[in-house]
Amino acid sequence: MARTTTIILIGCFLLAADSNLLYSQSESPRVDRRVPWKTGGRFREALNKKIKFTAAGDLSSNLQSLSRSSLVFIWLDREVDPSQSVVFPDELLPLGQIVEGLSESIGASSLLVGSVVSIASAKKNLRLQVLRKIEAHRVSGLAKEVSAKWSEASELLWPFLSNPKDTLVVIGSSLGYQFQSIELIEHDLWAARNLPRMPKWEQMVFLLNSLNCYFLVDEEKKEIKIFPLREEQLFTVPYPKSQQSRLASKIRSSKLTEVAIVVQGNFVLVRATMKDQLIIAEQMKSQTKYRNKSLKPGSKDVFDLNYRGQRGAVLASIAKNRGVDLQYEPTLATKLMEPVTVNVKRVPIEELIKAVLKGTSLKFRLTTMKLEIFR
Repeated sequence: MARTTTIILIGCFLLAADSNLLYSQSESPRVDRRVPWKTGGRFREALNKKIKFTAAGDLSSNLQSLSRSSLVFIWLDREVDPSQSVVFPDELLPLGQIVEGLSESIGASSLLVGSVVSIASAKKNLRLQVLRKIEAHRVSGLAKEVSAKWSEASELLWPFLSNPKDTLVVIGSSLGYQFQSIELIEHDLWAARNLPRMPKWEQMVFLLNSLNCYFLVDEEKKEIKIFPLREEQLFTVPYPKSQQSRLASKIRSSKLTEVAIVVQGNFVLVRATMKDQLIIAEQMKSQTKYRNKSLKPGSKDVFDLNYRGQRGAVLASIAKNRGVDLQYEPTLATKLMEPVTVNVKRVPIEELIKAVLKGTSLKFRLTTMKLEIFR
């Protein structure tokens, strides 16, 4: 099992409740008990479960009720008006479809981030996907002990009203880092709550993106520098090497003339402004988004799969279906690009993975946070 820790923030503020969270201002400013949010496979199952939800009131309070009743954590971005009125469909629908339709009806989008549903503008959620790629790649290249520290999964809990600066300082301190330029983060109030388990690097990316900021890490000085995100800033985003020709085609068709591409090991590194990175990410979305048409959950969590294609692609789909990360050493990338044929019916998830890896010397470890492939 993956080691899990809980970070607790202690602080007290007596001002009005924050506008971007899913707890009504009539609630107590203290949380005495953590909400047992669904994660991993249970999170995915909850999104697929058909429900009928009726509510009256504003967007924030309705989403709060929906989130609490389903035990699915829903994050409403601070730039989405929480006071607007919304109408829920009067029929049985999967929870995920309800949230997606609701997001579209208010001009926003929904994005699954681990075991969190993020409701934000399409641009902001797309930027979050780009930043997650960047940071996941950075962490994977760190020394083993340092990478393990950044990848450690933890819950984030503050039992009183808190602010972003305090929250981020606690995350940084738990990693052994100090912040530079923390004053650049706008003052805000976050209602008492707990977030589902996430790797610490992902907590940082998720929270800072919501504040339109990002960070650079100086491993020697053990410092984290905060800076505001701007469209003209240059970023390097990794893509699988197998997507090199498609990337080049999309960049040409979008007439992006100031984009640099470098092949490094099993990755294609794309250097461009954030404005251009978002255009590229939007163009590539149809190739990188999760498709689960061939994975059909049955009773007692069993699966049918009839598939022919790259071994790594189906493993990525399995990992996404369970709400976990797929992890493997870069040296295994070639092996995972090999074709495989899988035809199984009503098998548990472990047997499904074994079928995908059949004929190789590869092994796997499945936890609540990751699907790890190793020799």
